[in-house]
Formats: sequence, structure tokens, C-alpha cells
Amino acid sequence: MQCPTIGNSKEEKNMMDLIALGILIICFGCVKLFANFCESLINPKEK
Repeated sequence: MQCPTIGNSKEEKNMMDLIALGILIICFGCVKLFANFCESLINPKEK
């Protein structure tokens, strides 16, 4: 007897791929914002 697992159907696998892709995009955005913040601390913009 097998335990039910997530991702049995093709639709579930596609949804999991979309969720993983969304998480990667969000993480990339957060790293980009953090890098820009650190750069602004090192090289402050003159007003």
C-alpha cells in the first residue's frame, strides 16, 4: 500500500513548477533589492 503523495497528476506537477518558479523570482528580487541597498550604503547618492 502506497502513501498518497503530492504531485501525482500532471496538473499538480505543473502547479508545483509554477510555485517553485514564483519562489525563485521572489528570492531573486529580494537579493537584488538587498544588493542595491548595500551599494547605496557604500556609495551614497549626492543630492
